[in-house]
Amino acid sequence: MRKSAIWEQMEKTAAIVQDAFHDAGVDASIHIGESDNRQHLVFRLDGIGNTTYGYDRHPVFQLPSSCRTAEDVADEANKLRATYDPLRMKRIHPDSPPERFDAVAESLARITDACFTAARTERLAHTADAIGTVFQKLGLEHDAEICVENGRYDEPNLTFRICNIRKDETCELMPGYQTIAEVADAMRRKSLNYDVGEEKRYWTPGEDGAPEEPEFTQEFEHIRKMYGRIADACDTALKVERKELDLEDACEARLALWDKQDKDEARRDSPDFLHPSGSPEETADRLDVESMKDRMLAGLRETIKDLRDSGASDKEIDKALGKVRKELPKLTQEKPQGR
Repeated sequence: MRKSAIWEQMEKTAAIVQDAFHDAGVDASIHIGESDNRQHLVFRLDGIGNTTYGYDRHPVFQLPSSCRTAEDVADEANKLRATYDPLRMKRIHPDSPPERFDAVAESLARITDACFTAARTERLAHTADAIGTVFQKLGLEHDAEICVENGRYDEPNLTFRICNIRKDETCELMPGYQTIAEVADAMRRKSLNYDVGEEKRYWTPGEDGAPEEPEFTQEFEHIRKMYGRIADACDTALKVERKELDLEDACEARLALWDKQDKDEARRDSPDFLHPSGSPEETADRLDVESMKDRMLAGLRETIKDLRDSGASDKEIDKALGKVRKELPKLTQEKPQGR
């Protein structure tokens, strides 16, 4: 007989919570029970016996049938911890050892802490699955990955890893970044703040496994680009979660934008863009002051639009523009590169 969707969801939740119990050393278990033709998740305090009824019996706490996710379980465990009164239980059961009820209260506190850890793990897994699905749709699954692991923070957190390069490049987010929105914001800031020149300072071409130039600089440029693509993928996952677009449409729009950005980047790097070709008359027409101004503004507007499409906020763009303004006087003082 096929299990119902509710039963399968409860089984998944019970497995996550039981793992949290094991990791925290909590002597308790969680299983699925049934009463009034409904399934319920049930806590059993395995470390506490009960001789009130003449035989050993572990205390059990049945959760509401609506309690199906780890988040639900954590909320209900917290309610149990808050409402369980050892003094009242001692008055109701005067024949039971009084220390038993103190032990139940202590166990409920530990169960609650473990359940909140399970809820966090569940949120992280949901976020990793959603972003990982977008990675696959965008063709990034071989270039980047996202996973849940216990890293330097000694508790579950999300980690991004850039693949197919010599450098071991990882970005380990703090445990507080759990939802897609939080992760998208963190990775956008990471991509905007990644400084190729600063990162290169810690390495020497040809040493400690680093490639020689020009591959050395190209690798860091690739990392910068991949952080931008990871941030874009997180933004796409957020649009899907908010139901602004379905998965297929959101990924198609993102791929079209990437294609345009790649073509624009190739055009900007071409000699014809830096050194316009054509007859002297055509070149003179293109190089009058107004035309040059229009050309510069058009490029800047296009860059700003691409940044907005990629998820950058107006505040971040204004900050970047402020830095550009400070650099403008230096541009005309730079010596032109030899042709």
